[in-house]
Amino acid sequence: MNTFFALLSVYLMLLHPVFYPVTTQQVMDFLAQDKTDLREYDKASYVCADFAHDLVNNAALAHIKAWEVVIYFHHAIGHVIVAFQTNDNGVIYIEPQSDATYPFIQAGFPACAANFCPGGPEYVRKVVNQAFPGNTGSR
Repeated sequence: MNTFFALLSVYLMLLHPVFYPVTTQQVMDFLAQDKTDLREYDKASYVCADFAHDLVNNAALAHIKAWEVVIYFHHAIGHVIVAFQTNDNGVIYIEPQSDATYPFIQAGFPACAANFCPGGPEYVRKVVNQAFPGNTGSR
């Protein structure tokens, strides 16, 4: 019976998540213990969108507000990263495959996190915040 209530509480929390204000350092601490970035990329079964989806779900379980952000490039395929809401630095962008931070994501500029540029020297054409409870999606 305890397993039932544990699963029910997780289910209800995912339907109606409660998020607490976090700092950038708290996000970094969460990322340090999260294992999403240790997964193996597999073009056939586990790609950037899967990394992002898993990281967002893990953040929700830790009561941290996060959502998927889709980046479209002019001549290359798109990419999915994760945004976190912090109370000291606003929205920060994370590469879920490496936990590297993007300085900013904006149309007309390259999207590079540390030494990782998913579109190569390609410039961002469009940025789309995915739907998220409580997220306005504006950017």
